[in-house]
Amino acid sequence: MKRSHTGNVLLVELLIVILFFMLGSVILVQVFGKAHEMNTYADTLAEAVLEAQSAADTLYAAGEKDLERTLADMEFTEESPGMWVRPGERFSLYAAASEEPAGYGTMRRMEVKAVAGEETLLALPCSRYITAGETP
Repeated sequence: MKRSHTGNVLLVELLIVILFFMLGSVILVQVFGKAHEMNTYADTLAEAVLEAQSAADTLYAAGEKDLERTLADMEFTEESPGMWVRPGERFSLYAAASEEPAGYGTMRRMEVKAVAGEETLLALPCSRYITAGETP
């Protein structure tokens, strides 16, 4: 008496094919999850760069104008002397400024940082020499 094992072989082959499809789908879900995470980070970084650059440009253009009033107009609040912060949903902007007399004017040094959680996304330094007779 011969027994036919073709039915069992077909079942094992189907199980192996299903296993490979399941492993492939698990890997694809992980890949797409990581891609989504990287896309979110890139969006946050791009927005942070635009806002930090805009803030640095505005601070540079302020000239002799009152720096504190310029920062307040950009919705920054003073966190500590010389340190200003503008909280946001995904990141916060920090602005630090210092002035020192130099030659016939004043050297103003500023730095705008974008911080998400504990991670500093970027820091933009900016400086401007303001002569004694410069008008805003």
